[in-house]
Amino acid sequence: MNRAFIKWMLALAVVILIIQTGAFAQGVFARKEQIVYSGDPIDPDAMKLGAWGGGSCEESSQNAYGGSRSIKVTPKDLYSGGRIDFLKPLDLSKSFAEDDGYMQIITKFWGAQVGYDALTVGLGAAGSTDMYGGVYQSRQVRRVRVVLFFEGGQSTEVQMDLSGFKLQEDGWMVVSFPLAALKSELGLPDYKLERLAIAGDGSEAFHVGEIATIRDSTPIIPGGGESKEVARNYPIAFQAFCRAGATPVKYSWDFDNTDGIQEQAAGDLAYHTFTKAGNFQVTLTVSDVFGIKKPATATVEVKVNE
Repeated sequence: MNRAFIKWMLALAVVILIIQTGAFAQGVFARKEQIVYSGDPIDPDAMKLGAWGGGSCEESSQNAYGGSRSIKVTPKDLYSGGRIDFLKPLDLSKSFAEDDGYMQIITKFWGAQVGYDALTVGLGAAGSTDMYGGVYQSRQVRRVRVVLFFEGGQSTEVQMDLSGFKLQEDGWMVVSFPLAALKSELGLPDYKLERLAIAGDGSEAFHVGEIATIRDSTPIIPGGGESKEVARNYPIAFQAFCRAGATPVKYSWDFDNTDGIQEQAAGDLAYHTFTKAGNFQVTLTVSDVFGIKKPATATVEVKVNE
């Protein structure tokens, strides 16, 4: 085999920062506080589903998570999806009072199950079947919007990019957000939830298997990989993982710390070509998307040969 080809293949070896995220390694986080939706058949005296904007929302026996049912939401955009009305408001005051309180929504997205970018490159959307058996194209959901409506008419919302969360092996995704990031906007004496609305920036239907409030104080802990030796002028892939509990995180890469730590690449997977021989320290910075938890860094030493 050609030596240059072998050198190229070795240079493409992935440099892995080993510690996995809590969402990827554990699935659902510990210290569950209060169940908002369990996945059991809906009690019509306690809860009602309905459309929000031009979307739709219905109970489904497909894609059940912990119970025997799920909630199927079909959005049109970030302002059209489904809603859950609580006939007796849920008192979430305790969860809002905790600095480490989160709301956790366990979801399943069709596009995420088959490969997040595969359909974007190919069809540009997920294929679905209409009532006549024809196939139409629905846009993948890449961002979700959750709006909480409280007793007294107050409301607050959060939008989340799904790239900040990990897809589990069973196809479910744990989407969560800190309640502390919302309560400062409201300043209510108590937080009694009357309605929860959820939508997405696409038109593909998705399923909600469970909604709960949890507590999570897991710090962001990235792990450093072993020192690597690579060839000059060949691209190297860096794959990042970290332990962060329920927190959605973002990744920032710096490939040479001699001129200070800057963002030269973003995302959990980054590529870089070292054009000079020498010893380099690659720095990964992992940050909380909501800014609640303290950022953390990990480094890996890279020796670049001529």
